[in-house]
Amino acid sequence: MDIKYKLESQAKTIYAQAINNLREESLRELVVDTNSVQCVVDLNRKKMLCAAVPYSGGWTAYIDGNKTETYRVNDMFVGIEVPEGEHDIVLKYVTPGIKTGIAISTLSVVIIVVYLGFMRKKQMK
Repeated sequence: MDIKYKLESQAKTIYAQAINNLREESLRELVVDTNSVQCVVDLNRKKMLCAAVPYSGGWTAYIDGNKTETYRVNDMFVGIEVPEGEHDIVLKYVTPGIKTGIAISTLSVVIIVVYLGFMRKKQMK
């Protein structure tokens, strides 16, 4: 019975220390929009920032305005390596393939309009 109490007590102490360590390096000015997440971090050493958003190839990350690589972390979230110091972080999401889809749709409409115009001229003769 004493052993169980000591293990619980030590686990709570370790947990409290871990929470205090995390509070020393805070995330500030968090702004979450439809397709973006922005924040400011201040780190005492290089770390991996794990955003609790599902990983997808559509995410692009920027540190202080410079594009950086994104990683799949914890099997499902977006992560980026952030160097020591204070940094502005921006994550932007664009649905993969959306630009290609818009281009194909626009081209298809143009082709249909040109075809219908040609057919109309042909019928008028």
